[in-house]
Amino acid sequence: AALRHARVAALEPLLRTADQAMAAARLAARLGDVGLMERFLLRCAGLDRQRPDALAGLARLYASAGRAVEAAICAGEAKRAALSAGIPDPLADPDANAFLAAAGEHPGLERYRALFRLSGGT
Repeated sequence: AALRHARVAALEPLLRTADQAMAAARLAARLGDVGLMERFLLRCAGLDRQRPDALAGLARLYASAGRAVEAAICAGEAKRAALSAGIPDPLADPDANAFLAAAGEHPGLERYRALFRLSGGT
């Protein structure tokens, strides 16, 4: 198991595309390495900010870690990216609204929402 983990971790500097980063995130998930999975999902989102599956993955990961505000923001971005791409919402499951409910009226979430009100977004 340690050798598999080391091999997957060694992929990080080699990732050049969002697809490669997403595949590495899936490998990290299979190994149960949440930290490595987060790094790969962030890399994927950094390479392609309109990648709904990476953003949804981050939302789920953050929600499971009790990071409600980050989960809500990533969920909102995943929905926005999916709508923009004309594909189904990757978080269209019963727990999707739980991300927003868990974040409540946190000041960080309010700042995020304000950005879209100012820009005319939804």
